[in-house]
Formats: sequence, structure tokens, C-alpha cells
Amino acid sequence: MKAVIFDMDGTLVDTKKMHLDSLQEVFRNHGQSIARKVINNFFGVLDHNIFSRFFKEKGIKDDPKKWCTERRKIMEKKMKSAKLFPGAKALLNCIPKDVKIALGTSSTRKEMLAVFNKNHLKKYFNIIMTKEDVKRHKPNPELYLKIAKKLKVSPKDCIVIEDSIAGVEAAKRAGMFCIATLTSFPASKLKRADLRVRSLKSKAIREAICANL
Repeated sequence: MKAVIFDMDGTLVDTKKMHLDSLQEVFRNHGQSIARKVINNFFGVLDHNIFSRFFKEKGIKDDPKKWCTERRKIMEKKMKSAKLFPGAKALLNCIPKDVKIALGTSSTRKEMLAVFNKNHLKKYFNIIMTKEDVKRHKPNPELYLKIAKKLKVSPKDCIVIEDSIAGVEAAKRAGMFCIATLTSFPASKLKRADLRVRSLKSKAIREAICANL
């Protein structure tokens, strides 16, 4: 393997509750009530798809883009307090210097910068790609294929570390080896991953990366 590609939300940083809280806040702001167990299934799904589906089910006639913009503004503030998962920096530090490291996130560049500036992460990454860099989002493989192209490596020579159903699907559709952390979803929902680990501190994740590299 020649490159390791990290997802951000739910993988490197513990932001699941922030994302779900911000969604619930937007729904409340518009007088809508939605069960938390339903919102839990939205993590890792593109905002526009969430609101479009909700509008269709409820017969709401509004522009999903307005709700998306509202949620992103809420998230930009919340992301400033986002914390790395235990083991994140240790894992980044243990990857050999000759191996390329990239970030592929569906968050916006502003959200990414809020996290990276707070946690001093930029120095670890050769390439960073965000929501604005692609037209089709996870589970579409465009993001990961574009990263591989920019890194000048073959998709089969990449390891992707993900946490969401959509993210794992994107990695596998890109033809990449995928490690899923069980920080956002149970193992039963991440069966497409080549390896499932409890956290970034797991011994198995280091063994898998070292073995493949």
C-alpha cells in the first residue's frame, strides 16, 4: 500500500453528536419534530439528500439548500470544539514517512479548517479534499478516486479508514481496502469493510496498516 486516506467526521474526530444535534436544531427551527432514533440513521448521509427525502415524505414545499446552509452555519460553530478520537495522532505518527496520507471528507472546507486548526493536523496530510471538491458524494466513489489520482497512486494501493455506511461503500466502490471503526455504526452495518475495529487505538488497525504497507 502506498497511501492511507482518512475520513474525518466520526473517524478522526468525535463529531457524530454535533452533526445529529445540528440536524435536530434545524428541524426544530422549522417547527418539525423528528425522533432521535430516526436522526441517528442520517449520520454520513449528505444534507441535501436528508432534507429532500424529508420534504417528500412530509409534503413540505421548500428549498433544501436553505436548510442545508442553515445546518452548515450551526456546524461551523460546533466544529471549533471538536475533539480527536483517542489514538488519532498516534496512528498518524506511526505511518511511515514515505507513505502518502490524505483526508477525504464530506464536510465543508470551513468545517475541516475548524477541526484542523484546533488540533494542528495539517502537517500530517499530503492532500485534503472536502465537500466542495467533488460533484458526487459518498457513497459515490468520486472523492476517493480523485484523491488517488492526485496522489498518483492506484486505488488498489490505498487504505481507507472510515466509520459510516456511505463512506465504506464509497471506498469499496473505488476498489480500495477499507478499515471501518465502530465509532458510529455497529459491525453488522459495516459488513462491506475489509476490517472492522473498535477504535483507532485498536492493535488490529496498526497491524493491518503495517502489514499492507
